[in-house]
Amino acid sequence: MSNEPVEIKTHYSAAELAGLKLPDLPGSERGVSKCAQRESWACRRKTKGKGVEYAIASLPKSAQQALQKRQADALLANLPVADVAQRPLPSELKKARREQQLNLTLVSVDELSDAQRAAADARMALVCEVFNIQRVLKSKKRAAVYVAEAAKNRTLPELLQQLVDHANARSSADRVVSDRTLLRWCDKYESTDSPSERLRRLAPQVRQKDMRTPWWLGEFLAVYRRPSKPALVESYREFVKALPVNEVPPSIDAVRRMLKKLPPKMLYVGRHSGAALKAKLPFVRRDWSLLTPGDVLVGDGHGMKCKVINPETGQPMVIEVTLGLDCSSRLAMGWSTALSENVIAVSDMIRHVASKYPPPLIYYSDNGAGETGKVLDAPLTGILPRLGIHHETGIPGNPQGRGLIERAWGTITIPLAKKYPTYQGKDADRDTLRLVNRDIRRAQTVQRNAGEGMTVNLPHVPSLAEFVADLDAAINEYNQRPHSSLPKVNGVHMSPKAYYQAHRRAEDVMLDEMELRDLFRPTFTRKAMRGEVKLWNNVYFSEELMEVDGQEVQVGVDIHDGSAVSIRNMDGKFICMAEFDGNKRAGFQVPAQWFQLPLSCPACVKVSA
Repeated sequence: MSNEPVEIKTHYSAAELAGLKLPDLPGSERGVSKCAQRESWACRRKTKGKGVEYAIASLPKSAQQALQKRQADALLANLPVADVAQRPLPSELKKARREQQLNLTLVSVDELSDAQRAAADARMALVCEVFNIQRVLKSKKRAAVYVAEAAKNRTLPELLQQLVDHANARSSADRVVSDRTLLRWCDKYESTDSPSERLRRLAPQVRQKDMRTPWWLGEFLAVYRRPSKPALVESYREFVKALPVNEVPPSIDAVRRMLKKLPPKMLYVGRHSGAALKAKLPFVRRDWSLLTPGDVLVGDGHGMKCKVINPETGQPMVIEVTLGLDCSSRLAMGWSTALSENVIAVSDMIRHVASKYPPPLIYYSDNGAGETGKVLDAPLTGILPRLGIHHETGIPGNPQGRGLIERAWGTITIPLAKKYPTYQGKDADRDTLRLVNRDIRRAQTVQRNAGEGMTVNLPHVPSLAEFVADLDAAINEYNQRPHSSLPKVNGVHMSPKAYYQAHRRAEDVMLDEMELRDLFRPTFTRKAMRGEVKLWNNVYFSEELMEVDGQEVQVGVDIHDGSAVSIRNMDGKFICMAEFDGNKRAGFQVPAQWFQLPLSCPACVKVSA
C-alpha cells in the first residue's frame, strides 16, 4: 500500500486524457484536441508551460464517471493519511471547487431538459427574426439592436414577445435580451448546419456538479462500508478520531453531500454482501414460457413460521415443508413435510410428484445437503437417475435464481402460518406471541407433572394431521387460483392447474403402482408384534407380518395417505402393505337391517326393550 497522497485534479491536458484511455474519448492527443474543439469543452491556460487544460465537467458523461471511479479507487488504495503539507489547503480547495462549479459545459441533446429545449427553440426563433430584419437594415448588428430595443419596449409581435421571456432563462420578472446576446446566439446558430447541434449550442448552459474526489473520501469509505452497517454519524466520529491532530476534517454535512453524489452501487459494496448485495444490483429475468409443463421441476425447503405438534414427542416444533413447483405452469406438483430439511423430505416430495404427474425432465434445486444426497443422485440407486430425471443445482448464495419457488412461500405457506396463533414471522405481534408461548409453557409443565395415562392438549398448537390437511387445502387452492404470470383467457389469468392441463405433453407416461411402491418413502423402525406395527398412535395390520413377528422392520409412510404403510425388513426386502386398523371389527355382530329401520318402528322398540 502506497503512502503517497493521491493527486486530485479538476483539469487535464489533452495528452493526459489520451493517456488515461477513458471511454468515449480518442486515444491520441490530437484526437482529444479535435473532440474538445468540436464539443466546446471548457478550458483554461496551463499553470506551467504552454497549452490548455480541459475541465472534468466538460468531458462526456461516461468519461467523467470512469475518471471519478479511478480517483475513488486510488483513494481507497491509499488509506494512510499523507503528510498535511502535501495536501491542498482548505482555502485552495474552496477556490478550486468554486472554479469547478462556474465551469459551464454543453450537454448532449439527450440530456437536455424540457425547459432547456423550450429556451433553445425560442432563441432560434429570435435569431431568425434578426436575420429577417438584416435583409432590410443590411447589417446584422443593427438588426440585433433593433430587435433588442423592440423587446425591451415590448413592441414585438405578441408571439415573439412571449419567446423573449422563454429565451432569457432567468427568473426575474423584467426579462429582456441585449443586442450582444442576440449576436452571440446568431454566431452559434451560423457555426453549424446540424439542427441537433444548433439545439445543443443554443440551449441554456447549466452549472455542473463538483466532480472532484476529495482526499478524505477513501478513508471515510473504509470506515463506512462495513458489514455491520454503521450509521453515518458513528462512521464520521470514528473517521475523525483516526485523523492526525493537525489535520482539518471535513464537516459531516460535507460528507453527507459527497455521499449523495456517489453512485449507489459504491455505497452498497461493503455494507452488503452475498444475496443481500445481489438483491440491490441488476438481475436477469428468466423466461419460463419457452418451456413445456413438465420440463423443469424446481424444489426447495421452507421452515414454517409457526409451530406444530411433533407426533413422536408430542411437543411443539417448527415443521419443514418441501415443495416442488413446475417452472412453466407454476403448478405445485408435490410436497412433503418433515422435522427438518433432509433428503427424506426431498425424496418423499419427488415420490409425491411422480404419483400424480409424469416425472419431470429436470429437477432444479439449491446446493443444500438435503438436495444433493446420494439417495437422490447416486448413479445406479439414486431416485432421480432411476426416474430418468436430470439434476441441476443453482449457484450457492444466489436464491434469486429460484425466485419462482421463493415467491411461492409468500403465496402459500406464509398466509397459512398466519392462520395459527403460533405464527412467529417478522411481522407477528410480539406481545400476542409472548402470551401464546406462555400458555404453551404452562401446558407443558402440567403435562410433565401429570400421571402416566393422562394426556394434556397443548393450546394454540395444531396437530400434524390438522396441519397436513390445511397445507393440502392451501396448495389445492393455489393451483386453482388465477396466476398473474400466466396468460389470460377471456380477460382472466389462467390458473396453474388449467395451464398445465392445456399445454402438457400428451406422450408423457405415468408410473404404475409397482413402480411407485418401489420408490423411496420416509421410513421409521418399529417392532412387529402379532401382525401389528404401531406408528404415531396408529395401528397397522397384516397377516404377513407374522413372518417377522418380534423383529424390527422398516415402516414406509406416505404423508399424504395414511390408509396403509409399506413394510420391509432391515435388509430392505419388501414384506407387505399393512392397512390402518386392518384387524379392527365390531364388538358385537349387528344386523344390517337395524340401521335401515326408522327409530319409531315397532321392531326398534322391541329390540331396545
